[in-house]
Amino acid sequence: MSLPAHPADQPSSREPDTLPVIISHADMNKAFDRGLVSPLGQTIAYAVHYQNTWWIHFEKGWIRTDKKLADMLDAEAARITAQDAIVARNAAIRAATQAEPQERQQ
Repeated sequence: MSLPAHPADQPSSREPDTLPVIISHADMNKAFDRGLVSPLGQTIAYAVHYQNTWWIHFEKGWIRTDKKLADMLDAEAARITAQDAIVARNAAIRAATQAEPQERQQ
């Protein structure tokens, strides 16, 4: 199964090692607004992929992960994306089967 690429995987002029360690909430909000940020999963918004690396939300902003954690999050992102797809499919099936009896009554 092919997983969608992260929008933040677009070419960047800076490699992760040259990025700041911490960025502000305002900077990350701008990146979200531009569509450059991908959350780890639909329900895990405290870890996001931006500028070819992972960032973790904390009280004063966003902190860039180290290579080891970034690699672990890359592996988990594939699994979580697949799980999100299963949850969405099951929700659609439930919604469709719950709508059928109502449609028959009309």
